[in-house]
Amino acid sequence: MAESVVKRLLTEPLVGFGAVAAALFVLFDWLSGPTAETILVTDAVRTRIAGDWQAQMGQTPTPQQLENLVDRWIEDEMVFREARRLRLDEGDDIVKRRLVQKMRFTVEDEGLGAPPSEQELRAFLAERADDYRQPPRVSFEHRYFSADTRADPAADAAAALASGEIGDGDPFLLDRSFPRASRAVTARHFGDAFADALFRLQISQQWHGPIESAYGQHVVRVRERTESMLPAFADISAALQADYEMQRRRDAQAAFLADLKQRYEVRR
Repeated sequence: MAESVVKRLLTEPLVGFGAVAAALFVLFDWLSGPTAETILVTDAVRTRIAGDWQAQMGQTPTPQQLENLVDRWIEDEMVFREARRLRLDEGDDIVKRRLVQKMRFTVEDEGLGAPPSEQELRAFLAERADDYRQPPRVSFEHRYFSADTRADPAADAAAALASGEIGDGDPFLLDRSFPRASRAVTARHFGDAFADALFRLQISQQWHGPIESAYGQHVVRVRERTESMLPAFADISAALQADYEMQRRRDAQAAFLADLKQRYEVRR
């Protein structure tokens, strides 16, 4: 009897239509997969959570710690989706800056590509050799004649040179000897005028001067001189790779922004 009732119902047009509609709804729901309210904790999610923990704490999370971290991630995901549903991300400059920053990082990472080969690094170096060239350096010693304690320190320095009796000069705040000093280091300690005069001197056993600094007068003797040189490739390969990858990131950003400018109309 029950079977006959079912057959009779299915022969009714409205009942048949309803059954087909219900079947289509179930099929569509099955085919469409998880809804927007479904939170999937996949193996990839667990791996990323564990990796973030290890990067911060320096150790692999225990199974219980990982479960606690996953629970926290689920809570955060639910709160995030609710905030998006309420459109709390709109009109928020902090959220906007964070998204812009993340987008820029994503563009850079995608543009980085595979590690450069030695040939690529050598070509990169050839285009920017001056950036890696070491500046000239001098090793020198000096004696100081103070403008604070002497009436004419330049005359006293000249007299010491003429007599050949240099002595120890006056007490000086910095060292009396500077090994392999670049012009930049020398200028930072003594001033540009002193650095210019020093780097015009050649190696010699004789003292020269007087040379004026920001402190007073000096007599100087250059013991060693190294001209500008390009370091060996092996010595700067690590720095080259870091600079090469940074340049790739910049190029990726520039290309990305150039593409955006073609796609967006800006009205001022």
